[in-house]
Amino acid sequence: MPDAPYKGAPKAPVLYIKPANTWRSSGANIPVPARVPQVEIGATIGLIFGSFRQTGYANAAMPSVAAVLMNDLSVPHASFFRPPVKFKCLDGFLGIGANALSTEQAGDPSTWVVEVRINGELRQRLDFSTMIRPAAQLIADVREFMTLHPGDVLTLGCDIAADGKRPLAQVGDVIEISAPGLPGLGKLTNTLVKEEAWRTRMKTARVLYQGQVLSAGESDGQLLMANGQRVSFDAVTWLPPLAPTPRPRTILALGLNYADHAKELAFKAPEEPLVFIKGEGTLIGHRAQTRRPAGVTYMHYECELAVVVGKTARHVKRDDAYDFIAGYTVANDYAIRDYLENWYRPNLRVKNRDTCTPIGPWLVDTKDVEKLPGGPMALALQTTVNGKVTQSGNTRDMIFDVPFLIEYFSSFMTLSPGDLILTGTPDGVVDCQPGDHIVTQIEHIGALENTIYAD
Repeated sequence: MPDAPYKGAPKAPVLYIKPANTWRSSGANIPVPARVPQVEIGATIGLIFGSFRQTGYANAAMPSVAAVLMNDLSVPHASFFRPPVKFKCLDGFLGIGANALSTEQAGDPSTWVVEVRINGELRQRLDFSTMIRPAAQLIADVREFMTLHPGDVLTLGCDIAADGKRPLAQVGDVIEISAPGLPGLGKLTNTLVKEEAWRTRMKTARVLYQGQVLSAGESDGQLLMANGQRVSFDAVTWLPPLAPTPRPRTILALGLNYADHAKELAFKAPEEPLVFIKGEGTLIGHRAQTRRPAGVTYMHYECELAVVVGKTARHVKRDDAYDFIAGYTVANDYAIRDYLENWYRPNLRVKNRDTCTPIGPWLVDTKDVEKLPGGPMALALQTTVNGKVTQSGNTRDMIFDVPFLIEYFSSFMTLSPGDLILTGTPDGVVDCQPGDHIVTQIEHIGALENTIYAD
């Protein structure tokens, strides 16, 4: 800091932001890119803001604050010129402890001490009594120019070790951060692992694991998750492989879009798509359970190729349709025949029941599917019930193919990212009873498992 351009200690806090992609919980692996041989450990304590409370001073309020252990990792770098984004904002570069203590429980921040161990060896001891700005002054300095909201976090900064540097760690190292005087904070433990390009994989899932919703790919028969961890398929709860959207998701479903299915039901093939709308509340994930209402006599699966819209589409021409598709997944759009009054326009009781549209397990990138002979319009479909094949078909037999559907829908309505088009099912549907295990499978897309349970 005495060197140019600063020529002196800063007169105000030096602040930067750690965005959401950097967050990792205690116990999670932290991926390290191949280009980064070592990372700097930035042990600190973060202050989590709650509601603001009035003090005895006029027009003054102080927040209720809780403390949490943090590891503010960064790529070693010599320059302090901004932006530090490429050094500090890599995926997983902020470990966050599992426990928090209010300052009433934790006491005066100037009495806090934090220790850093790498592979069990003590590498650093931070004494917060040496802070240039005590916690209360730091909060006041920041609040002078920006609003702090409940849930915001302000870290107290990182220190250097006795050798004048921050501790360094590399792939394979286990980093443990603790506050000996604050056992209620527990320990923040993370392992550095080699980054794998899971984001570039053509097949991704969305899962719930240890309280976190994570994206995941498949690697060597396991799930490789965004936080670098590898777990078995059985260790997670599978969610629909669709990113949340800031609005209700539009789900367009096709009826009688395979000529053999229309024939099976003694219907003439439609001359225009027979479409109905589904609510997003019907969606569940791979290996989930679908409820069969009490008293119904006929409830059947429908194995369908689901198209996921990738970008806003309006007045799209058929030849450009694939440019507006993010990818494909498998849907099983259950129908309850007992409630069916109009085949051309099924009512909500038939198709919009909770748990009645399993979807997943994977979202397969549209570019990966386009490489296949025939693209998405030459994929074999199959359904098994308790291991017995009950339905077979091929997407080439659709009456209205995927490019037509994109052109058709976008001609009178806007399709938005995350919207779904369920493209119909071939013939071969059978009644499903409680306890039945149904697998709807589309080649190159995935095998979606589902179990029926009684009301």
